[in-house]
Amino acid sequence: MNMNDRIIEFISNLDTDSFETYLANAKIDRSYNLAINQKEYDYSWLNQFEQYLPFLTNILSMDFSKADPSVIESYENRFIRTLVYRISDYIKVQRDLFNRMQEQNKKRNLETTITTKVGNEDIIVNLSISATKSDESHKGEAFGLSLKDRLERVSAIVEALKRSSLMKALENTSFISSPINKTALFEEETNYRKALEFYNFIENTSDGNDDYATIDIKDLDDKLLITTFMEYQLLNEVYKDKKNNSYQDFLNRLIERLVLTSSIDEKSFKKMLAKKFEDEYNKKKNREQTIQNIFLKTIDDYNKQVKDALRALKG
Repeated sequence: MNMNDRIIEFISNLDTDSFETYLANAKIDRSYNLAINQKEYDYSWLNQFEQYLPFLTNILSMDFSKADPSVIESYENRFIRTLVYRISDYIKVQRDLFNRMQEQNKKRNLETTITTKVGNEDIIVNLSISATKSDESHKGEAFGLSLKDRLERVSAIVEALKRSSLMKALENTSFISSPINKTALFEEETNYRKALEFYNFIENTSDGNDDYATIDIKDLDDKLLITTFMEYQLLNEVYKDKKNNSYQDFLNRLIERLVLTSSIDEKSFKKMLAKKFEDEYNKKKNREQTIQNIFLKTIDDYNKQVKDALRALKG
C-alpha cells in the first residue's frame, strides 16, 4: 500500500462525530510569518547598470570649469542630471526590495494552539512548524563581490556622481521629461549615446514589486483544524480496542435495561433498531463523505502546488 492509499484509509476511518464536535468547540490562537515572496530576487538589472555606469562617469568627470554656461546647461547635460537622479531612485527601490526579501524569505514559521472539547475531554493541540532557507548568498556574485556588496557599490558610485562639479553646476536647472529628444550629440558621442541607452533601459524595466502569496486566514484556519484533528485521532488510535469494548458494554447495558423496563417485543425492537441504525448510518456516511472530500481536496491542492513548483524549477 503506497502512502496516498494509507492516507485515504486513515481519512476514511476518522471519527466523524468527533470531528463535528471538535470543530464546533474549537478556538484557534496562531502566529505566523508566511509572507514568502513567490519569486527569487531578479538582479539582472545590476549587470546592465555596471556596464553603463562607466560611460556616465566619463561624462561627469569632464572638466566644465571653462565651459560657457550655455554649454553646461545644455539639453544633453540636463538630461544627464535627470538620468543620475532616476538611477539613484531606482537603486534605492532595489536595495529596499532586496533587503526585505532577504529578511522575510529567510525563515517561515507557524505557531498554533487549538483548544476544544470532545465529549468529556478538554483537548489542547499545539502545532509548531518552521522552515529555514539554505544559504544562497553566492547568488549574484561577480567581481569577487557578493550581490549585497555589488548593490552597495553601484549605490556609492551614483552618490559620488551626484556630488560632481557638473551636477553642482546644474542643481538649479529643471529635469528633462520623456520623450527624450535624440539630438546630434546622442548620435555622435559614445558616452552620451550610452547614457541615452541607460535611460531607456531604466524606463523599460520595472523597479521590481513584492509578489507575496496572499494568505487566506479562513482557509488557513480550516486546514489547521483538519491537520490538528488528525493529530488528535492519532492519540485515539492507541485506545481504539478499549473504546470498541466500551461500546459493546454500553449496548449490553442498554438492551438489558430495555428488556427489564419495557413491554416491547423482540420483532418490534429489531425493526425499531434497524430503522434507527439505517438512519444514523446514512447520516454518518454522508458526514464521512463530506469530510473525506475536504481532506482529499487538501491533498490534491498540495500535490498540485508541488507539481507547479517542480515545473517552475525545470522551466
